[in-house]
Amino acid sequence: GEEAQVAGLLFTYSPELPVTIVVLSSHTKFIAIDGQSKILGSITTVSGQIYEAIVKETFIGKSIRKDDEFDDREYFNPQIIDTAYDWVMKSGFLRSMLMPRFLDTLLKTRWYERKLFVEGAIASEDLRAIAQFEALGFPLKTHFVLIGPPRRCAIYEYLFKEKSGITGQILKLTENEAIDKLNIMGGIHLARRAGLI
Repeated sequence: GEEAQVAGLLFTYSPELPVTIVVLSSHTKFIAIDGQSKILGSITTVSGQIYEAIVKETFIGKSIRKDDEFDDREYFNPQIIDTAYDWVMKSGFLRSMLMPRFLDTLLKTRWYERKLFVEGAIASEDLRAIAQFEALGFPLKTHFVLIGPPRRCAIYEYLFKEKSGITGQILKLTENEAIDKLNIMGGIHLARRAGLI
């Protein structure tokens, strides 16, 4: 899985090294690659699962469910992401998760604004993983490749640039076909290297 995807990415896109690949799925996985294309290791969070649990199993989920015809797939508001980030940094993630409920019951906000707040707060919490890079021997001056849904990648890209001081290039892979192709191309590349084909 991980090795094939990394091999596919390096073979297909030849990103500038070192690079950190961030896979945004049911988990968020930061995979560090050094200047010689070697996987140094990874850091994983359960952010995707936390989001699903919040939506399905908490009263917060009621405040971020779609209640009109607005298509929020392209909705992005930096002020909401900034606010979510500030709340997580000042009050912690768990306290921040109450905000969408307050915004729903006490203020005039839309469901998609509250949903973006939750997504921004979860991404902000994920950024804390970068603080472990140095202890694990991962390069701090690195480029990034974000792999996942378009808006989720946009949120992480924004936070990386605006809140983390990251100056490296950021490549986003958001189309399912391109993501699926990584595993296929990586598997072929690894099989060739092993002399199997």
